[in-house]
Amino acid sequence: MLQHPSHPLIRLGLEHHRYGRFALAEQIYTTILASAPDHAEALYYLGVLAQQTDDHRKACEWLRRACAAAPDSPLVHFQLALSLAQTNAIVDAIASYRRALSLNPAYVEAHCNLGNLLKHSGDIEGSIDCYRRALQLAPTLPQIHYNLGILFQEQLQPEEAAQYFGNVIRIRADHAAAHNALGAALSELGRVDEAIECYRKAQALEPNSPDAWFNMHALLLDRSDLSAAIGCLQKATEIAPANAGYRFFLGLLHDYEGRPEMAHPHFDACRSDERAKADLEAWNYLKTPSGCKLPALLGYPLQAIRLSLICARVDGLVLEFGVFHGKSIRQIASLVGGIVHGFDSFQGLPEDWNSETAASYSTRGVLPDVPENVRLHVGWFEESIPRFLREESGPVRFINIDCDLYRSTKTVLEGLAGRIVPGTVIVFDEYIGHPSWRDDECKAFSEAAVQFGWSYEIVCFSFVTKQVAVRILHPDAAHPASDVR
Repeated sequence: MLQHPSHPLIRLGLEHHRYGRFALAEQIYTTILASAPDHAEALYYLGVLAQQTDDHRKACEWLRRACAAAPDSPLVHFQLALSLAQTNAIVDAIASYRRALSLNPAYVEAHCNLGNLLKHSGDIEGSIDCYRRALQLAPTLPQIHYNLGILFQEQLQPEEAAQYFGNVIRIRADHAAAHNALGAALSELGRVDEAIECYRKAQALEPNSPDAWFNMHALLLDRSDLSAAIGCLQKATEIAPANAGYRFFLGLLHDYEGRPEMAHPHFDACRSDERAKADLEAWNYLKTPSGCKLPALLGYPLQAIRLSLICARVDGLVLEFGVFHGKSIRQIASLVGGIVHGFDSFQGLPEDWNSETAASYSTRGVLPDVPENVRLHVGWFEESIPRFLREESGPVRFINIDCDLYRSTKTVLEGLAGRIVPGTVIVFDEYIGHPSWRDDECKAFSEAAVQFGWSYEIVCFSFVTKQVAVRILHPDAAHPASDVR
């Protein structure tokens, strides 16, 4: 295996090792090293023993010595990479996987594991390349298709994600997680009936998994009767009663339907969870004054965009800030007859935001494929907005703001303030749904509303997608901006 002269004791050590007699196996391997300190097999199996007892630092020591003794063994480099990753030595682990692949380019597991590490290191293109190389070698392995689907889903590319999840199901029709994930991708694309069918299949395959029940409730929120959505959430909370998120959403629907006595036990149960507590604070913030009709409660992204465009009756500019891979701007372009303008640096976030580091959501300058009626404006907002306004006239009809950050959102609103008029509708993509919501897009808009004297109404909101849409009103049509919640 390691192209090293075997030792007469190796077979005995492996026999003990195979049957779980680890202490005896270790004793034999160390006995071999006493007379042959560079014996690759003994070093390798000592490393494997350390891995099996979760002592990865010790495993790294043995496996480094094994690599020195057998530098041309892809297996040893692969095992070393496994333990290096477990000790958070990610750069070294990546190097070890690359070394294993240089020795054996057909090493499927090494391609997959390297893809996983590159993904978590932020090298998305490198990760995709690894998974695709693995697929060339093992095209019928469902997990590779699934991993690629998850990666594209996380990169807000549901079209590509749906293709890979579909591949998984064609290979293994009973893959419940793939049915659930395909449902999520299809819901992002607005293909609601197909998504519901996927969730039903996932529920049938794994009835005690709460994810598909929770996901399905979101697609039932546009019904006049919310009982089906509530039923899905009740099922999810029965399966996972300690999940604070499920409890919040169930309480939200009861409260939205005017049953606070049924909502409060669920709200009380989730107050100790930071995320759920933040959601509850946001819900209390979003409630309209007593006696007023509640805004529309939605469950998937395209719903908010479609409804907001219907409500945006101004004849004017249609804009998006934060294009990334172009998912939402393609949807917007399909719903309007004229030009849609998209603004993005395509270099990612300019600063850290919550768990996202600066440069997250970067396409490394690569522009997405967009329809013919989309015009992309590349650059930081403080540079691209003034240039755009010099070239384009007229008011703003609709803005989709997917900036995440307070500073970026503030730049957009201040830059466009002179073009935002009564009837303009603004969709905020990250207004709620995370612990820092008060300090991000919400804060930027609240300050701008006071600064520019905007009165507004909330058109719709979604805790599933984190979107909130607002429509600017005539001054005499609503409370002053400082009073509007």
